[in-house]
Amino acid sequence: MRSSDMASETVLPAQGETPAPAAPAKKKWLTRGRLRTAKFFLFISPWLTGLVLFSLAPMILSLVLSFTWGTKIATWTSKDLIFSFRNYAYIFTQDKIFLRSILNTFLYAFMRVIGGLLFALLLAVLYNHDLFGKKLYRTMAYSVSLIPVAAASSIWILLLKGDSSLVQRMLAEIGIHNFDLFSKSTALVTVVSLDIFCGLGSTMIVILAALQGVPKELEEAAMIDGAGRVRRFWTITVPMISSALMFASVTGFIGALQTYAKVQLLTGGDPEYTTMTMTMSVLSRYKATNGNLALGYACAEAWVIFVIIMIFTLIYLKLLNRKVYYGDE
Repeated sequence: MRSSDMASETVLPAQGETPAPAAPAKKKWLTRGRLRTAKFFLFISPWLTGLVLFSLAPMILSLVLSFTWGTKIATWTSKDLIFSFRNYAYIFTQDKIFLRSILNTFLYAFMRVIGGLLFALLLAVLYNHDLFGKKLYRTMAYSVSLIPVAAASSIWILLLKGDSSLVQRMLAEIGIHNFDLFSKSTALVTVVSLDIFCGLGSTMIVILAALQGVPKELEEAAMIDGAGRVRRFWTITVPMISSALMFASVTGFIGALQTYAKVQLLTGGDPEYTTMTMTMSVLSRYKATNGNLALGYACAEAWVIFVIIMIFTLIYLKLLNRKVYYGDE
C-alpha cells in the first residue's frame, strides 16, 4: 500500500479508547445580525449626530448652568461656578414676574385650547356635510395656518390696534368709543384670538379626518331608535373622534405653554406683564444690577418650564386616556 493511501485512510480509535472531541468551529464576528445593526446606525448617524450635538448636549449644559450664578460666559469668575440652588430658590420666592408669567401662560393655554377646539370642531362638522364648494372652503380654512407668524401679527395690529384700525372704526359706528383691545384686561384675549386664528386650519383638518372615519351604520341605527341630531352628536360622534380631540388638545397645550413669537410681536409682554409668558421671561431675563444676560438664571427658568410641561402633560394624559376611544377597541 502506498504511503499516500495510508495517510488518507481514517484512523479508528483502538478498542476501549474514547474518540477525541472535534475542534469547535470558529464563529464569524461579522454576522448577518451585526451587519444589519451596523447599517441601521450608519443610516441614522446624521440624525443621531444632530440629536446629540444640538439637543442632548445643550440640555445637559443648561442643566449644569442652572445651578450656577453666571452672567456672560466670557466674564465668569470662580464665584459664578459655585453650584447651588440659589436660582431655583429665587424663582419661587422672589421672582414675581416669572410667577406671574406662569399664571398668564396657563390662562393663555386653556383659552387657546378650548377656543381652538370649539371653532375647529364647528368648522369640521360644517365641512363634513355636503356643501356646494366645500373643497374650496376647506382649502381656504387650512391656508390660514400657512400665513407666517410675523405677517399674521401685522394683520392683527392693523385690524385691532389704534383708533384708525378697522375694528375700532366699526365699533365707533355703533357708538362704542375708546375700547382698547390691548389694555390690561383685554390684551391676553386679543393674543389668544390670533393664536386660534393661526392654528384653526390644522386642527380642523385633524378633526375632519376623524369625522370621516365615523361609521355611518352607527348613526343610522341611532336614527332608527329615534335619537335626534344633538344626541347622536354627543353619544356617537364625539366618543368616536375622542382620540383626535385628545391629540389636538395635548399638542395645543404643549405649544401654548411654549408660546413666544405671537405675544412678543403683538404686546411684548405689556401692559404691566399681563401678557408675559414663561418663554418670554426666559428669553428676556436680565440681571437688574448691570443688565447682563443672566445665563444661569435663564437656564433654571427653562428647566422649571420643562418640568411644569412634563408634569402637566402626564397628568392630562392620565386623566383623559381612559375616556378616549381607539379604533381597535
